[in-house]
Amino acid sequence: MSLKIQINPELKMKSDIMFKAFYGRKENEEFLQDFLEAVLEEKIKIKKVMHDVRLEQLAKEQKFGILDLGVELEDGEFINVEIQIKNYKNIEKRTTFYACKKLIEQLGPGEDYRQLKPTIIIAILDYSFIKLPEYITETVRVVKEHREYEINNDVKYYYIELEKFRNQNPDMTKRINQWSAFLDMERRDLLEMACKENDKVKRAQIDKKEMQYLYNTGDAFVFMDRETYEQIEIPAENLEWEKNFLKESDTATIRSFEGEVLGVQLPDKVTLQITEAEQAVKGDTATGATKNAVLETGFQIKVPLFINEGEMVVISTAEGKYSGRA
Repeated sequence: MSLKIQINPELKMKSDIMFKAFYGRKENEEFLQDFLEAVLEEKIKIKKVMHDVRLEQLAKEQKFGILDLGVELEDGEFINVEIQIKNYKNIEKRTTFYACKKLIEQLGPGEDYRQLKPTIIIAILDYSFIKLPEYITETVRVVKEHREYEINNDVKYYYIELEKFRNQNPDMTKRINQWSAFLDMERRDLLEMACKENDKVKRAQIDKKEMQYLYNTGDAFVFMDRETYEQIEIPAENLEWEKNFLKESDTATIRSFEGEVLGVQLPDKVTLQITEAEQAVKGDTATGATKNAVLETGFQIKVPLFINEGEMVVISTAEGKYSGRA
């Protein structure tokens, strides 16, 4: 009898929101540890897990960064896990920047460089960018003339290219392939094999339920199960983006694990009313010209010059952009 695994495209772990909500929970540390050990191919002891870790500026004019997930180990090493769905063609530069920032943070004035602990970057990508057949690549410093000789591994980079993974026939007895199938969730056959081979992957399945948005208390958004009439509250701080596209009576997908809400998935596009719109400048005929407008939720967007107050428009919830007239 085959396992029946429900694959929900909107619940994939390669979404940074879902990844942080799931792996960032203290209760789910065993799943995170199993995944990290599969990548590193060694045992680790987790001390602390953090998400949205801010890398501070050393000077006001310098750039700061925010890490998706940060993991401190008992031995002092630091692991940064980054999720990137779109290829902005900057992942090598960005991961180098993050690694250097974390190294700099370790030492104070007068401290010995030998006190530096390794920093490990794991980048989970939904695209391919390294021109090699392997979908997971580890990069370290080596001697050019003797590539088998590694110099100092204070910084290691692991790039997991999920696009390559799902186009291969991986050995599903390997833990890294099992967790990659869980992260990707594009191929049912690989996910089913992963669940058979790894009990942790099997137990880490995410539930979803369609619920109706009722009202906002100010501190929380209240949703109702239309079958049982059960109501739940989700803290407003957890819906900073989603609230821009929610209006009363709308339906949304509530994502949960073992009864705890992880997040809210909106439809790809929603229809909302324009409550305010700037007047178009007379004579402005520039192609693609836009003006400011405000949606009924209070969110400000750019719309074409011909859109007026009171009109219903279609909005992309992923980008928060105008998609057309309703």
